[in-house]
Amino acid sequence: MKLTDANIPSVRLETGSAMLLGGLRKQFTPDTYADMPMLRDQFFAICDSVSNRIGSFAYGAMYSSDAEGNLDYLCGMEVDDFEGLPAEFSRMRVPEQTYAVFTHSGHSSELQKTWMYILGEWLPNSDYEDAGTPDFERYGPQFDQATGLQDMEIWIPVRPKK
Repeated sequence: MKLTDANIPSVRLETGSAMLLGGLRKQFTPDTYADMPMLRDQFFAICDSVSNRIGSFAYGAMYSSDAEGNLDYLCGMEVDDFEGLPAEFSRMRVPEQTYAVFTHSGHSSELQKTWMYILGEWLPNSDYEDAGTPDFERYGPQFDQATGLQDMEIWIPVRPKK
């Protein structure tokens, strides 16, 4: 699952503001990663009912990962506070952080290839290390849930290597 030279994403550094995310959470293993789009579908089906949403981005935040590749995934949105969120929503505080931001081109089913490039090639060969806060995918207003195309970025929290 390697990227071709034409698909290697460019990178930019960006300071992300602190934010509150609310959304649906599920634990995944390497064997169930392919089920993540179903969680995204469930989230997109109900997200318009949340009145305190900020902006039009959706996020796929990954955290609590282990050496075997198990992780928690929160498909959510930025909110101004946690009050009034649907009972089935999980909550996450994301600190202000410097991120390496990669634009994903292609179908959302190929996101794993971009992740593998970032974590397996770019990060180890860069001047940065993972900062230890949640990584996330950011789906912009042009993202088409029906086709799985357009407007996807991967945000990796980074700090200079020691």
